[in-house]
Amino acid sequence: MTKLLCIIGLFLLPFDGFGQLPVFSEDTPDFLYQGMDNVVSVTLNQVDPEMVSFKATNSARISKYSDSLFAVYPSQIDTESVLKLYYKNIIVQQKNVKILPNLQLSIFLKKEKGGIIKIIDIKDFHEIMLSDSNQGFEDKKITDSSRPD
Repeated sequence: MTKLLCIIGLFLLPFDGFGQLPVFSEDTPDFLYQGMDNVVSVTLNQVDPEMVSFKATNSARISKYSDSLFAVYPSQIDTESVLKLYYKNIIVQQKNVKILPNLQLSIFLKKEKGGIIKIIDIKDFHEIMLSDSNQGFEDKKITDSSRPD
């Protein structure tokens, strides 16, 4: 029934320009992190930004950064949330996203052992390692390309 109302609503919209509607940008993530602002961008397609609104389910707080940038702050860990994009109070697009636990990155140097590193190793470092305890990845290397190997 909701889909039918959305389709009917789209035919009733007085289209601007070439009849384009706002959409979520291609870089909109498929997941959001709980307890932090997650940036979601919208492609306006030359519509009046004052007529565009954005909502999310599961008690997520929405902040507007600019006409086309929003921040979604999921306060609870739910399995999923629905991002809804409106134009003139009619839903034009929705996207299901997963809610993940807060990202907790740890940064450490390659030669670090037990939180201790020798001064000589600091002067000669080439890589920084990242670890996220929630997602289980380690050894994601960021290499300092300004230093010769």
